[in-house]
Amino acid sequence: MTAPDPGIFGVRLAGVPLLLPPDESIEYLASAPVYPLPRAGARVLGLVQLRGHPLVVLDPRERVQTASSKLRRLAVLAIGAPPDAAALVLDCAPEPVRLRERLPALDTPSCAFSAALIDAVGDASQPGLAWWRFDVRRLFESLAGG
Repeated sequence: MTAPDPGIFGVRLAGVPLLLPPDESIEYLASAPVYPLPRAGARVLGLVQLRGHPLVVLDPRERVQTASSKLRRLAVLAIGAPPDAAALVLDCAPEPVRLRERLPALDTPSCAFSAALIDAVGDASQPGLAWWRFDVRRLFESLAGG
């Protein structure tokens, strides 16, 4: 078995495998305190602090919106540099990826952020698995409702 490519990682966001963009500032927080944000949009869970900067936490999963005033600890991925940063609730921790060729004829997954998906690349370690490249700004906008 060959090793993953150094520096290439992916995450699963609402079940969709995404390649982390190499040109963005990215930080994984395994158990971040998320402070509720009353009257926020359906996918806005609250705020998390990253080195003194508040970041909006977005959740891409389909769920019934329930008002929560409780502090929660969640695994999140902060992408970008403040003030243009946000955090995403992840399915699991980032994982190393060994890429294969681009998959040109793959149907885009049906998800809240499908407009942000650019193209798919095959996984050399797991045949049949496609990792999606995405546009960070479009992903944030689609989840925040903008």
